[in-house]
Amino acid sequence: MIFFEWFRKKKQQEAVFASSKHKTNEIEIKAKNVDAEEKEKKIVSADKVEVKPGIKTTEAYRIIINPVVSEKATSYESRGVYTFFVARNATKTQVKQAVKELFDIFPRQVRLINVQGKTVRFGRTRGRRKDRKKAIITLPKGATINIHEAV
Repeated sequence: MIFFEWFRKKKQQEAVFASSKHKTNEIEIKAKNVDAEEKEKKIVSADKVEVKPGIKTTEAYRIIINPVVSEKATSYESRGVYTFFVARNATKTQVKQAVKELFDIFPRQVRLINVQGKTVRFGRTRGRRKDRKKAIITLPKGATINIHEAV
């Protein structure tokens, strides 16, 4: 961002320089005005920004990747236990905050499981599926998440 602002300021200064008779004085005045306006914009924008505790929604989508759709996971949903694939570097507290941010429900318990990728064969060559991390989230009684809406 700073790099592009430098070019923008430089263009403004060149335009002023070309159109003015008193070149040096007007360039300094215009540059001071531009800096003052930018400072005012930063101050105004800082007042309007709301600071929320926890994590942002974009980060929540990076932490919780997708729900696990399997027979076992679906059977646990009736008990208020939901299973999601999460980012490999996610912690329990990050997963709790992400569930709170996305679904407006604070989970009672979060368990994390590292799932090792299986080795598979493609003809003669051997390969390996990627490693994953699963989060098993227990919600308070009566709370539900509808993760099968779009399916």
